[in-house]
Amino acid sequence: MIIEITLKENEKETNIAVNDKQCIQDCMRILKENHVILRRYDNVAEIYSTRKQEYIHPEQSFSQAAVYNGDILYLYNDKGEHNDSTRD
Repeated sequence: MIIEITLKENEKETNIAVNDKQCIQDCMRILKENHVILRRYDNVAEIYSTRKQEYIHPEQSFSQAAVYNGDILYLYNDKGEHNDSTRD
């Protein structure tokens, strides 16, 4: 099933439609390769679900991580902070 979610990275907000069976890590890689997001988010402490109020595992698919249509995911750096877009 296709779900629509919102990714928030720094001040940027991006709405995407993805297959709920897709691996989150693979989605992040594709978005990074296409310059939609600043970097890949591969660690548990980097992707936060506002609905679940917890970090999600990027190795899982969206459905396994219980990410649903309309969810908002915050993308953080490995220190639990929003990325600084002025850094590499």
